[in-house]
Amino acid sequence: MTRACRQLSQMTVASMFGWIGRKKTQNQDFQKAEKLAQNSECPPKPIRMIGHDYVKAFAITLVVIGHTLRGLFSANIIPEESIWAVIDKGIYLFHMPLFFFLSGVFIQRSFLRRGVSGLIKHNFINLIIPLIIWSYIQTSLQYASTGNVNTPVNLQDVLMAPFPPKQQFWFLWTLFLISCFSGIILQVKNGKYILGVLAILTVSTLCITNLSRYDSVDSKIIEILELRQAIIYFPYFIMGMVFTPYYASRIGLGIFGSALLFIAAISLYLTQENNSNIMYYAMSSICIYTAYNIGMCISDRTGQDRTGQDRTGQDRKIQLHTKSYFFSKLHYFILFIGMNSMIIFLAHIIAEAGFRVFLLTLGTTNIFLHIFGGIFIGLLCPLLLVPIAGITSRYLPRLTNIVFPVKSLGRVVN
Repeated sequence: MTRACRQLSQMTVASMFGWIGRKKTQNQDFQKAEKLAQNSECPPKPIRMIGHDYVKAFAITLVVIGHTLRGLFSANIIPEESIWAVIDKGIYLFHMPLFFFLSGVFIQRSFLRRGVSGLIKHNFINLIIPLIIWSYIQTSLQYASTGNVNTPVNLQDVLMAPFPPKQQFWFLWTLFLISCFSGIILQVKNGKYILGVLAILTVSTLCITNLSRYDSVDSKIIEILELRQAIIYFPYFIMGMVFTPYYASRIGLGIFGSALLFIAAISLYLTQENNSNIMYYAMSSICIYTAYNIGMCISDRTGQDRTGQDRTGQDRKIQLHTKSYFFSKLHYFILFIGMNSMIIFLAHIIAEAGFRVFLLTLGTTNIFLHIFGGIFIGLLCPLLLVPIAGITSRYLPRLTNIVFPVKSLGRVVN
């Protein structure tokens, strides 16, 4: 590798996971990196990280499972006092915190690339506009299906669908608030440490007072801006910002050790009837770390990390080490789900609710058919939008990218 490529690689890793200094210095580093990329004999390495796609695939699958179960609880198809309720409780311990954690992993890189104003603009386009569009789509379908859905809506609900965000769309609004706030603080000297202190204070306040996580702050401003969820999940976002793949590798737990710790944390949480906030944050943090570490370990095992480096920053050849055709296809299928977790998140409730209504129309109340069929439909039907987006992007590329935030495997498979 040429000297220029090595310098570019080091700056890429530093920009993703390293120290955040002053904005002027950051901009100079990136200008230098871009110049090196243009003048070097070899092209810059892709920056997609396969391990994160594995973790996102796991997390979005849990989202679909959780919403399928809760839809069936509301429809009185599954009794709330059952093993499925225990599974639901285990899923909701960590699956949304895991998404905030993953978003926090990339906040520094996004801030360094775009600056504060660019970060806010990017988040508005990729979070708020899909929130608005898909809120109208989903609520309009609910209104058209009144009488067949768990939560009937009226015309006013349709008109006011995006705000305050309802159903799964609260996540997009909360992530927008947290990421923009973090970007603003990051431009301040020692902003990374300020965010870390704020996250610790947030967790400490909730744990010491042991207030309900969902009614922790009583304020009109908090209520109007829907800030409660932002306060609850802010620490996980900052945890992702601080907890890089490099530090994950330093702890040294492999797949087996992480899996055991993951199971132990969930089991301990489920055995407690009334979990305190400190128990919630502690067990969810353990689940997040272990799930994340398993994804990173799998990435190392397959030999695929599109940064072209392992988690210790060492260069290595990118190649697939799976030993069979089946595991090779499974590998890319999981990547495909992880890469398209956003469109699955936006459209899965429409798919699985439609499937539930269809079965009820046929008079079918078989629990296993509703559960596993709903999960299958909710996970795979949104992926049908990928080829549709490929067609519409030829004519309306910008609109397609906003309405259908999809990715193809062509970005991973050369």
